[in-house]
Amino acid sequence: MAERDRGRAPRVERRLFVHYRPTQTASPAWGYSQIKDFSLEGLAFMGDQPFEEGTELEMRLASPLLPFRPVVLHGRVQWSRPVVEGIRYDNGVAFTRVDEASRVVIERSFEIFHARQVRRDKRA
Repeated sequence: MAERDRGRAPRVERRLFVHYRPTQTASPAWGYSQIKDFSLEGLAFMGDQPFEEGTELEMRLASPLLPFRPVVLHGRVQWSRPVVEGIRYDNGVAFTRVDEASRVVIERSFEIFHARQVRRDKRA
């Protein structure tokens, strides 16, 4: 999803943790961040480095539905922009490969958190 398409899919603002690393480099180093929001199609997170559009990432998302097993996802960076140049960057990632078990967790997580977000927004 390109930045101009952002918001087309319903999103949930939820601060879950994600480990991520580019799959196209020899670097085994994992980055660690909180996601800003997610949808059934992708997620956005703030990291300490920008990524070029098209960069493939392996991600391991911590979900309260599976507290002892990360949800393994693969995605492609759709956009990256500085929040604080040289320090923090927002990155938008579209899911490209999600196994069946991970897909079920993402869908269920979205359903639960979206319902909570809608209730919270109605009270505000």
